[in-house]
Amino acid sequence: GTGRAGPADIFIGRIASLNYQEINTGNNGVTPKLTIQIITDDSYKDKSGTWIEKSSSFFLTDWGPRAQKITQNGTLEVGFGLYAEVKMTTNAVTKNGQTNYYTDLSLQDFEITSRPKAWHDRRNNSMANAPQQLAQPPQQGYLALNPDDQPYDDDIPF
Repeated sequence: GTGRAGPADIFIGRIASLNYQEINTGNNGVTPKLTIQIITDDSYKDKSGTWIEKSSSFFLTDWGPRAQKITQNGTLEVGFGLYAEVKMTTNAVTKNGQTNYYTDLSLQDFEITSRPKAWHDRRNNSMANAPQQLAQPPQQGYLALNPDDQPYDDDIPF
């Protein structure tokens, strides 16, 4: 859990792009910002039983040390499946008498749900060249979803 109050909105999809920036905040220096584009599958069957293919694109934002760490460690990559909990905030901007609304999707928590076959191939090639080490058994009571066990063969980022 993240320790925050209130419900989170859930997005499940595949990462289409990642954009890392360092935003100049004046006297305070710079603040890391990570924007993650996620594609969701909104396909459905219509009344006649025909599948209607539909997808949607959303931009999730993360700020601060976690955004920097995710980027530096390569935690997320294009093509990864992602379960994301976000806080939605709608804001209004009035310019020249016209008010426009936008919704900010702030990343609160996430889980990687799958990784593409190419990632597994890179990992297996690097491990084949690495010195062999004994595997450590999992800790007592440790339970986690391990997306590495189920690679999918899909080059499409959604």
